[in-house]
Amino acid sequence: MKFMPRTYSFCYVEFFSVLIIIFSMVFFEYDGHCTMPETPKSPKTLSLLFWGSSVDTGVREVFQGACRTFERANPSVSLNIVFYSVEQYKTKLPVLMAVNNPPDIFMTWSGAFLEPYVRAGKVLPLDEFLEKDYMWHRLFMQSAFDSLRYDGKIYAVPTVKAVAVLFYNKAIFKQLGLEEPSTYRELKNVIKHLRKAGITPLAFGNNEPWVGGMLAGQIVQRLGGESLFIDVKNKTVPWTHPAFLKAGKIIQEMDNLGAFPEAPNTIGYQDTIEMFYSGKAGMMLMGSWFIQYLTSQHSMAEDTIGVMAFPRFDDGTGSTSVWMGQTDMNLAISATCTQKDLAVAFAKWVTSPPCQRDLMLTAGLIPVTNIPVNDKQIRPELLSLIKLQMDMTSLFLFPDISLGGLAGQAFNNSIRKILDGEDPQNVFQTLEE
Repeated sequence: MKFMPRTYSFCYVEFFSVLIIIFSMVFFEYDGHCTMPETPKSPKTLSLLFWGSSVDTGVREVFQGACRTFERANPSVSLNIVFYSVEQYKTKLPVLMAVNNPPDIFMTWSGAFLEPYVRAGKVLPLDEFLEKDYMWHRLFMQSAFDSLRYDGKIYAVPTVKAVAVLFYNKAIFKQLGLEEPSTYRELKNVIKHLRKAGITPLAFGNNEPWVGGMLAGQIVQRLGGESLFIDVKNKTVPWTHPAFLKAGKIIQEMDNLGAFPEAPNTIGYQDTIEMFYSGKAGMMLMGSWFIQYLTSQHSMAEDTIGVMAFPRFDDGTGSTSVWMGQTDMNLAISATCTQKDLAVAFAKWVTSPPCQRDLMLTAGLIPVTNIPVNDKQIRPELLSLIKLQMDMTSLFLFPDISLGGLAGQAFNNSIRKILDGEDPQNVFQTLEE
């Protein structure tokens, strides 16, 4: 997925700014929260299936509030929204699809996750609606729909963007005289200093195995480039490719250096977040959605957390200008939805400038549409991340999303085995077979 330089600077020409303002004035009345013009009055119900853990209070608050405001603007409409944790969601949605009882609107990841439902004819193509509403289509950033296209058609609308970020505690780094590591060699040095000071270097819990898959995916890309997961999916390279084997050994090396807390496979996602948030760990590799947690925890002083890209390897071919991530919290509409126009209206509303601003300011998420940004309104961590991504050249999907389904889960579980001490050669050979 290619991005033009400075696509995410949120700066655009005055003419386009005027179009945004006119669009908002005509279609949206902004009172600090999302609002939506009324739809025809007749009994209508939409079921919505979203993900969001108990830690993700900011995003749940925004989407729940969005539904309630939508209902107030349209008294005859009822939106039934249900949240599941990420891992529960990956099980729940396939079951509903298998029994032909999908929700009207559902969150989805891009790439291989959505593809089987598209191939089965279970998802509504959205090109017709986007083409009819040019103003809506123009709100989105360049390449926003790239990973949501299948056979040339668009099957979901993104609401935010997420990338993998190496967060670090500025106070701890300053106290120990540490600088942001730009290479793996420098990262190992930081790990040693933190461990010597009695601080866990990396908050890392892999009880939910996508966390380990994310770390491994980042290392694989830095070693061998961003196309490896696509290549292995297409069977043009084997799982025993040197980059995969070396990534496994590097993860074990980091574990032996004491980079991770003890028994990381037993530590949950929320405990990982709390470990870093409480200052018990100096760094944490996590999705940019962690900023929503910072936004919701008002007790923590702003500008205490730094952000950086994962370091490069001296002998690696992957660039640090390439980020791991995706358009996130994409909204897809079931092909069996009987209220398609209403479902599209909801998607338009959630991606409107006021709602995108709510997702950025209230939830601390990266908007996927071109909206003005006031530096003083958003958290410094989010602002720093936005600026870092001005030089981003491309984006590659999280491994389990790129591989999809059982293959993605198998990769994540392979990293669990490596963390348990199994030989990477044997683990990836088994995955190959």
